[in-house]
Amino acid sequence: MFIGEKLIYLQLPKTGCTHIAALLAETIEGEQIKKHNILTEYEKGKKIIGSVRNPWSWYVSLWAYGCEGKGDIYPMLAKKSVYRVVRKLYRQGIAEAFYEAVKPTGTWREAYSDSNDPTCFQKWLKKMYAPRTRFSLPKDYHEYNLSEFAGYYTHRYALLHLRNYYKKDVRKMISSYNDLFEYDRENSILDHVIRTESIEEDLVNVLRLCGYDSPEIERRIVGSRGSKTNKSQHMGTGFYYNEETIQLVAERERLIVEKYGYEPPEIVN
Repeated sequence: MFIGEKLIYLQLPKTGCTHIAALLAETIEGEQIKKHNILTEYEKGKKIIGSVRNPWSWYVSLWAYGCEGKGDIYPMLAKKSVYRVVRKLYRQGIAEAFYEAVKPTGTWREAYSDSNDPTCFQKWLKKMYAPRTRFSLPKDYHEYNLSEFAGYYTHRYALLHLRNYYKKDVRKMISSYNDLFEYDRENSILDHVIRTESIEEDLVNVLRLCGYDSPEIERRIVGSRGSKTNKSQHMGTGFYYNEETIQLVAERERLIVEKYGYEPPEIVN
């Protein structure tokens, strides 16, 4: 997260968060505290800022990053690890340790094999939403009842932006989308949101609302357009989807789709 005098920016992966944090560091005084860590103490007087991305685009970016062998998801799915087997044995039991040991890493590597092949992406996405995959994903995803009906993107969003979502009693409390929508309404900590699709414009506006208003700040932020870091290489979002995978994302990422009014991409044949 990035902490300034008047704001705290929480960095959600694959939403342009590295670029946003870099712009904040260049334009206002503050400190980078690790990166994707969650906020457990809430300081009065500071605005809480988050960033979001169209869910259909988010998954393409996450997958394409893995196609380059990057990110924390790729090794957890496509590589075997004795350490993870032992860790699961102690923390989760024999069944989950066994699944980790026999995990179909070859199938995952095949799904990551070509960032220009929509069939690879569609295979990967369907496996991401498969019930057993939640046990292989980070951030204790499988320990939340939410993992049975909502996707990994929604989990990462909630982990950063919903008060006390990380606590054990809440993990079991949210068991349906009705529970999730209600919990979001009552526990969202966000004051302002930056959309990946309009980073520079939104960031200028958010800083103005937080009390940072100067022509120099606006000039530097707008001038950075097109210089985003950590970009994965891939085609346009609609190139990768078919009707089945469009619907999968719509169902599993309902909170983000409905809250921010995101629309699915137009399928490109």
